[in-house]
Formats: sequence, structure tokens, C-alpha cells
Amino acid sequence: MAQQISSYRLESELARGGMGIVYRGIHTVFEEVVAIKAIFPELTLNPELRTRFVNEAKIQRRLQHPNIVQIREFLIDQERFYIVMELIEGETLAQRLKRLGAPLSAEEALEIFRQALQGLAFAHAQGVIHRDMKPSNIMLTREGVAKVTDFGIARAVGVAGLTRTGTVLGTPAYMAPEQVQGHQVDKRSDIYALGVTLYEMVAGRVPFENPVDSDSDYHVLRAHIEEPPLPPRRLVATIPPFIEAAILKAMAKQPEGRFASCEDFEAALVPREQPATREIVPASQPSIAPGQAVPEQGALPTEVAPPPTPAKIKPKADYWRAALVLAAALAVGGYWLYRVQSGPPRTNAPSPTGELPGTKQRTPAPVVESPTESGGAVGTQPKEETTQKEPVRATQAPARKPTPKPAGSLTERPLAQPSQPRPAQPSGAEGTAGVEALIKQASAALDRGEYDAAISGYRRALELDSTNQEARAGIDRAQRAKTAEEATR
Repeated sequence: MAQQISSYRLESELARGGMGIVYRGIHTVFEEVVAIKAIFPELTLNPELRTRFVNEAKIQRRLQHPNIVQIREFLIDQERFYIVMELIEGETLAQRLKRLGAPLSAEEALEIFRQALQGLAFAHAQGVIHRDMKPSNIMLTREGVAKVTDFGIARAVGVAGLTRTGTVLGTPAYMAPEQVQGHQVDKRSDIYALGVTLYEMVAGRVPFENPVDSDSDYHVLRAHIEEPPLPPRRLVATIPPFIEAAILKAMAKQPEGRFASCEDFEAALVPREQPATREIVPASQPSIAPGQAVPEQGALPTEVAPPPTPAKIKPKADYWRAALVLAAALAVGGYWLYRVQSGPPRTNAPSPTGELPGTKQRTPAPVVESPTESGGAVGTQPKEETTQKEPVRATQAPARKPTPKPAGSLTERPLAQPSQPRPAQPSGAEGTAGVEALIKQASAALDRGEYDAAISGYRRALELDSTNQEARAGIDRAQRAKTAEEATR
């Protein structure tokens, strides 16, 4: 091995292939570390191989992209050809798969494969068909960057071919059917090879392999043309369905059935399932000019919506606030159910004059003397209000202004006659009717939620009839309801 080539000093051998050797070199002036690819001396005697080597340097030199290995210069020294390129500190994808001895995870495989797609898409945009895409031609840096390399048999669109019609070039395990048959190839042939590459990355093996006891590539080449590939999820069940679908589409037997470009291939490598909580509003359809072809509905999109932003976690205070509101609602609902089930039914019977505290003020009814069973007057009783219009005109006493009530009074009472003392317990039917009217009025106040008025009414009824159990029970219900309402505040 020569110690120096032009301005580069050779240090060690990095790799050896079918056409030459790759050395590690250093520029003697700039001290830049590079990789130097040298073609075997005997191959330089073949004009076709020599032209192909020069063609590789020309093509790769003009492909300036972060995911393509960069060419520095082309050298001829002592009738030997050298290509100086950037040195990749890392390994090839084929070396990583062999080192791991197992398929890559879907996340790692997609991270590497998307970069290879972007580098090859740039080459296609420059009119360059690689024709030999495979894991050994994808370099991986230590920083995780993937770079496409080895454009040795690449063909530039519009440039005369370097091989005769019918000549097969490429690696059998990754060749497209039309490439196997020696037909014209285009960028969809590279897409087929990329589909085989992704298959191997996630499944751990290529889709078509030679039998163990065979050294011929005939079985593999025939399978590319005739046999459908085994779905990779049958080999590794954890492969996401969208990756399997993209692989099988890229490996369609006919070029028309594959992705039309690397961009379409990359767009298909995104899960179609979106979270149910996020609604994606489709963009408005562009207007189509007369005579313009209408895009197929089944065509894959070239742009993919970004993944949904994770929802922010609400603070715990919000949950406590919601719990308190729910507890209050349950308490109010329970209290309402209690009132409906335990409260007495409402009636349309007229109530005696005198309003309970908290009730709407009414105009007092005319006052008449209430005789006892023996005919004597025991005091004044309010006359019941009538709710029906009488056909005969009745003369009513004019409404009197309510007199100020002393502190602690429970109800408005008509003034008693000074010469007639008020008995402790009225007797007779009218006394019983007055107790019942007070109980009904207190029950109505309880139904309206006026608990203090209800308690006062029941106590007034007990003052008239201390043995009345309904009044006692009413006081108990009103106090329980009042306590329940205060607890919910």
C-alpha cells in the first residue's frame, strides 16, 4: 500500500469490496480526516468499469445533501483512480443489523429510514437513480445521522447507459422485478429496493432468501418476479400495521402499484389512527381548472398533519372543586327528595288571617265575633278569606294598617277586647279549625323552604292545642330540613 497519494497520507484500510479498497487518510496540509476509495489496478484495464468509477465520482460530487456521503475530489495517481470522500465515523446499517442479531424497533427503524428516504429523494430530484439501495449502502454516524453512499452503478437520467440492454446490475436480494428482467428502471425501482430494506429492518430478514443448500440466486430472482412477499407482521407481530402496508405497497410487482416518489413513501410512514379527543378539520379542496386531472380519492397524501399536542394536566384544585360541587348537588337533591316524600300534600283550603313570619303580607280580612257553644263571646277570630266571587255584593270592612308587632311575636293577631280576657285553650269546632288552619299554613311554609316561619306556625298551633301530634311532628321535620340546608351552604 502506498503511503501517500497526492496531498493525502494513507493510514489504514477501512473496508474492501468487489471493485476496490477504502482507506483512512489525512490531508497533509489541512489535517482533514477523509475516506479514500481506490479501484483495483486490474479493473482499470476494463474501460467500462473505469468509466463507471469516474461516473460515480461525478454523480455523487453534485449531490450535496446532509443524508448523502459527500465527495471531496477525484485523483489519478500512477494510473490508479481514487475518490476522496468524507469519513463516516460509525457503521453501515447492514453492520448494525448483523451486530444486533434482531430486528430494529419500529421507532429506531423509522428514524433511520426517513433520513435515507430524504437523501434518495434529493438524488431523484437531481435525475439520479441509485440502482443498488441496500443496508450496506446506508452509513450511520455516531450521532444517529443516516447517509446514502456508493453510487457506483447509479445512472443519471438523460445520460447514455454504461451497460448493454439486458445486463443485470444490482444486489439480487433487493432488486426490483423490472431490474431483474433487464428492463428500463426508474426511481420506482429504488423505492422497491427501499421497501425490501425496511422489511429487513423490522422483520430481521429479507422477504426472499435462497435455500440453504443452494448457491444460486435463481430462486431469489424468480421470487421477486412471481411470488408475493410474506407480510412482515407474520414474522414480528409487533410491527405497526401502517408500516406493513407501506412495505407491501413499495414492493408491488408492477411499478404503477408502488409509491410514485420517496415523499409519498415517507408520508405513508405515519400512523393513520388519531386520538378520539382531537378533531382534525380537513383543508378545503383546491379548485380544479377545466381539463385538469382530478386526483384519485385513494391516493396517499403528500402532507401529513402533525401529531396531536398532549392535553395539559389540570391541577388537583380543579378536581377538589368539582367534587365539592357534586357533593352539594347531591345534598340538595336529597333534601328535595326528602321534602317530596315526607311533606304533607298541598291543599287549596283557605287559611286564617294573620301571616307567618317570612310570608307575603296580605290585607287582613274583616273581623267578627266568634261565639262559643254556650253563646258567649270568647274573643275575636279572623274570618276566612274567600277565593270565589259571590253573586251577592258583600260589605267588607276597610283594610286596616297593620299594627307594629312586639318583639318575639309569631303572627299578626286582631286586638282582643279589653273587657274579655283570652282563654288559654280555646274549645269547640272553631278552635279546632284554627289549629288545623295554622298547621296547613305552616306546612305550606315548609314546602316553600321557609323553615323559621313553619316552626313558628307549628308552635302557634301547639299553643292552641298542646296535645296535637301533627304540630310536634311538623316542628321536627322543619328543624331537620333547616339543618340539612345549612349543612349544604
